[in-house]
Amino acid sequence: MKIRRGAGRLVYALIDECQNADIIFGANGLIPLPAFQTIMSDYDLPILESDKQLLKDQGFVKLDHNKNELVEYKGIFQK
Repeated sequence: MKIRRGAGRLVYALIDECQNADIIFGANGLIPLPAFQTIMSDYDLPILESDKQLLKDQGFVKLDHNKNELVEYKGIFQK
């Protein structure tokens, strides 16, 4: 998934939302995939299965010790 140039305010808002969620989930730079999907949907950017697979393929989705999918969100919003 790629955010277009000129959408800086949107990117900052998404990062802020993810950082706020990150605080709740341990402030380790990872948030559960369902939380990330909710944040993106709140901004009318739903995560489709193809987006989810792309995130996995690019290494942004990690598994915790319980095999829960966690998103390393910071790298997603970088150029």
